[in-house]
Amino acid sequence: MQKLSDKDMRKSVTDATVKDVAVAIVGGGLRRYLQDKDELPDSSLSCGAPISMRHSGNSSTGGNPLTQMTVSLGTDIADPLERLEAIHRSALQSKA
Repeated sequence: MQKLSDKDMRKSVTDATVKDVAVAIVGGGLRRYLQDKDELPDSSLSCGAPISMRHSGNSSTGGNPLTQMTVSLGTDIADPLERLEAIHRSALQSKA
């Protein structure tokens, strides 16, 4: 398995965000934990992630309206870069 820094991971996947990398790291940790417990499911676990509902250029209103999207943790993918790619695609689909 590849050993990459979080910056290298983000640069390796076009348009990946810092949040995508954080989710990929958490997904990898959960994957290892669940494997050690012989409890790794065949399909990926998911998580909820907050996203801003504010439109660009509309910072004059008070507060920050938020909603939640569901994102795959990629726990079913062993390779860190493949996991990040899958998470990035999942995040894009949830945002759409």
